[in-house]
This record gives sequence, C-alpha cells and structure tokens, in this order.
Amino acid sequence: MGFPSNYFGSVPAPKLIIYRRKAMLKWPVVVKYQRDVELFLLDNQTQWNEHHLIEAQPPELIIDSCGDCFQWHNNSWRISDDKIRLEHLVSLIRYYAQIEGHCCTAKLGAKDYQQAFEIIAYLNQQ
Repeated sequence: MGFPSNYFGSVPAPKLIIYRRKAMLKWPVVVKYQRDVELFLLDNQTQWNEHHLIEAQPPELIIDSCGDCFQWHNNSWRISDDKIRLEHLVSLIRYYAQIEGHCCTAKLGAKDYQQAFEIIAYLNQQ
C-alpha cells in the first residue's frame, strides 16, 4: 500500500499522543524506514521537517535519545511500552555499518544510547 506524496510531510513530529497524554521526543532521534537498513540521525525539529519533505512514507520506527520508541499508528504517533534494548539498537547499527562497507562490525558496541547515536552520526558522515 502506497502513501500519497504529501501524506507524511504534514505530520508533526514532536507531539505524540500516548493514551490521551502528550509526550515529546527527546532530540536527537534515529529514524528507520521499512525495508531500509539506513538509520537517519536527526538533531532537531528543523531537520525533521526538512527530512520529511523528501520522504513519502512514514518511518517504521523513531528512537529518541532516551531509547523510547515511537510508531505511526491510526494517524498518530504512539510510544511503545518498552524502550528499545541497547543490544537491539547496536545490532541495527552493525547491520547498517556492514551494508555501508565497514569491516569488523561484530566488534562494534555502545555503552549507552548517546554512544550509539554518536556511532550513527559517524556512519552518516561517511
């Protein structure tokens, strides 16, 4: 099922409905799309707006700097009950690094979310 080209561009990023409460993303955030190994690191609302002018589909997953995960569901962003496990985020980073041609990705690790985000920033600069 495809989305119209303007379907996602008008969706605001930081206001997320959580069981009738609002939550804010804690910047920076990592954005991952379905069937895409690339991880996009966005530092603020301005980068979010610019990034989504290009993309025609909503992300599969948004991970904020505290490890909270958000998904697009029924025309609103929903926060998942659990944070992404650091080990799972590192496995996504390893796969992304491998596809980008980096070697020894099995040795790649992060002690916290901040360090994981720094690795993604490095990979995005390459």
